[in-house]
Amino acid sequence: HHGLQPDVTAYTATIRACEHGPWDTALLLLDTMRSRMQLNATTYNAAITACAHGQQWKEALQLLEEMQSCDLGPTLDAYNATASACQNCQQWESVLLLMENMRKRDLEPDVVIYSAAVNVCTKVLQWTRALELMQEMHLRNLQPRKAGYESAIRACSHAQQWEQAHRLIQEMHRNGLSPDVATCNAAISACEKDRQWQTALKILYDMQSNNVRPDLTTFNASLATCADYQWESTLRLMGQMRTYKLQPDIATYKTAIDVCANAEQWEVALRLLDEMMLYGLKPSSIMSTAVMQACSIAQQGEKALQLMQDMQA
Repeated sequence: HHGLQPDVTAYTATIRACEHGPWDTALLLLDTMRSRMQLNATTYNAAITACAHGQQWKEALQLLEEMQSCDLGPTLDAYNATASACQNCQQWESVLLLMENMRKRDLEPDVVIYSAAVNVCTKVLQWTRALELMQEMHLRNLQPRKAGYESAIRACSHAQQWEQAHRLIQEMHRNGLSPDVATCNAAISACEKDRQWQTALKILYDMQSNNVRPDLTTFNASLATCADYQWESTLRLMGQMRTYKLQPDIATYKTAIDVCANAEQWEVALRLLDEMMLYGLKPSSIMSTAVMQACSIAQQGEKALQLMQDMQA
């Protein structure tokens, strides 16, 4: 092999081998090539991918610009790899600029770059933008990936967009994608602010029928959607927790006691207070006060007095 000069194919193959390894080696090889031969789009794609894995978003953008100045596209693969580098480094504005740049070059952004954009916007708390991108995908008949759905549902949870969250969960089911417990929990949490308990319970029942095992967070989030007159639903949810061998925590009892006390169900509230103490959980003064007030309204002065003494003990 002595004296043979590597050609473009040999260099590109070596840069490809660096895709998951040392990104700086890939750039050194590219440098060597520049002085010796004409680079092609495949070589650039491989170098950009190496930068993406090495979280070198600035270098990736630089290489993309270089491709443009050399009239080498850039290709869809090059844009996607650059978007991946920007996403890994939470550079959400750069990803959106890349999409804009693609359109100017008559390249239609695909599901890969949209998914990167949705993920990065969710990570940096740009909920509205993430949801707008999902809407755009929908209009362009692009089928989001599972990770894209999960990011968008998290965005809905933070933006308290319960209708959108529920629609996305249903869309996942229709497309044969099974949302995991964390995604379902996020969708249920989106229902909390507007007390959309029916939607929350629908998501919970869908989880059960799709063999997704609810956890403590699922039930606490579902309980948090229950309004005062939903005290029976609250008790049913606590009963379901036991069928899953889940131990209610302070947050569970606080929500349940609040709902029952506000619904003037003083006996139930009192029973819950006793139950949590049996499990070694100490009620806060706010919880005890809520039950005392419920007892007072129901003219159960003795019970209220007893609670007051227990608090002081």
